Amino acid sequence: MGGDIVELGNSSELTRQLLSKLQNTHWINAATRAVHVEFTQYHKETALFVTVTVVLQWPQADMALGSVSIQPFHIPPLHSGPDLQMAM
Repeated sequence: MGGDIVELGNSSELTRQLLSKLQNTHWINAATRAVHVEFTQYHKETALFVTVTVVLQWPQADMALGSVSIQPFHIPPLHSGPDLQMAM
């Protein structure tokens, strides 16, 4: 069993370019059994992070299964020195 990992970058334009390249090279094909997409988004106004995981699986050639997980979380600010929110 093998697998490939592609980091999509941190800008919409770069992500679009990478996805286009993957599509043009038929990265997902008949031999693909699963695709996992994971990302974390920070919402500045609420100081919340949200981790999103999307999984598509093909256990059989004629059947696809999908799942989505959305997990919000908060990282409290530090009281001494710069905090993560300030660094972002």
